[in-house]
Amino acid sequence: RTTKDEVGMIASHRFPMYKTADDRLDLDYAVQYLTTKRGSNILILASPGGAGRNKTLGQEAFLKSRMLLPNIAEQKRIVELLKAVNDVIAVEQKQVSLWEEKKKCAMQKIFSQEIRFKADDGSDYPEWEEESLNNIADIYDGTHQTPQYVESGIKFVSVENIRDLYGTEKYITKDSYDKEFKIRPNRGDILMTRIGDIGTPAYISSDEELAYYVSLALIKCKKISGEYLFHYIESRNFKNELWKRTLHTAYPEKINKGDIGVCKVMYPCIEEQKKIARCLFSLDNVINIKRKKVEVWENIRDGLLQQMFI
Repeated sequence: RTTKDEVGMIASHRFPMYKTADDRLDLDYAVQYLTTKRGSNILILASPGGAGRNKTLGQEAFLKSRMLLPNIAEQKRIVELLKAVNDVIAVEQKQVSLWEEKKKCAMQKIFSQEIRFKADDGSDYPEWEEESLNNIADIYDGTHQTPQYVESGIKFVSVENIRDLYGTEKYITKDSYDKEFKIRPNRGDILMTRIGDIGTPAYISSDEELAYYVSLALIKCKKISGEYLFHYIESRNFKNELWKRTLHTAYPEKINKGDIGVCKVMYPCIEEQKKIARCLFSLDNVINIKRKKVEVWENIRDGLLQQMFI
């Protein structure tokens, strides 16, 4: 839906524009309606052709479509209710972004050693050390096998679901798991993306068996805390290291196991590592609570849309 901010702009020919013909249809109601399952079906039926960019909207078919239309007063009330819910969602999403920025700021100050933690007796911890990741952790590749969608089995982690480690619906059979995975993820290990958004980590906090795809690397810490390393991999320091390693490659969106291993890691003594990890995980907990609130309100909105337009 265009606003006053788009006045004077020129739209691409790929975007046909529509306006209401009379006062029987509220434009905001029409926009909300087209986001529902009923509205999506209208667009699908009016869009012949193949998938993706070749699927275009048939304008004549679209204009002949039929939609549920209460009187204009009820349309406006529906729009007002949905706007109120969307306003709440926007406020909650802003809170998520705010806390994410707070965490980034805290990480920058911690990993640049601008902020240092103290021992329980008030004394200073030793100076930090720097080593290649290979020296403080073992790194393994995943399997090339395509996951099988089965009712029971081992949860399969890929780039797409690494952030939702335990919410994935992808599984691999037990037999395949026993055959393919000699080195298996355990609690305290880290999975990290090697393809696409490289360097996105996930910390394994459960004893549940997991399978992981070749697009991920499994990192098993030897002389460093996995909780600490997980957050260090999220930091700008490690991202810059990864970026330097991809400059020489033909595919900068991909990094191999060897390049990951030579990345430098700064780390304090184990006691300070644990305090840093507790601090950053506490921020993660706040962010996750905020995200869940957004999800709750989005479910409320989707439920309203479904009930209003059945």
